[in-house]
Amino acid sequence: MPVIEQDSRSITGVLQGIVHNVEVLVISQVELAKAEGRETVRDGAKAMVPIGLGAMLGQLALGLLLLAAVSGLATRYPVWLSALGVGVITGIVALVMIAQGRKQLALLGQLPTNASLRREESSHE
Repeated sequence: MPVIEQDSRSITGVLQGIVHNVEVLVISQVELAKAEGRETVRDGAKAMVPIGLGAMLGQLALGLLLLAAVSGLATRYPVWLSALGVGVITGIVALVMIAQGRKQLALLGQLPTNASLRREESSHE
């Protein structure tokens, strides 16, 4: 027959021990989460370096392509007119891309549309 050991601690002592163990467990979990978060941020920062460098090089490449377009057009038209044409076309493309991005954000509810702003203004009056 198995021998059952009796614990001489009181109910209060047992409950205090349980509370202490739960506190230690919670503190350990918080520290683990902090350590994992730091590791994730560190890994993310390492990944951002090549992305940032790639974005900078992409901008430089785009600038060089636009310069090549101006230079190519300058063989037929004056340089100022070539630069103006490339600048206008690039500006139009940029505006279209910004409008598309704003539209997508508005669909996600992230950016207020003009209509929703007018509704808010009229409700405050």
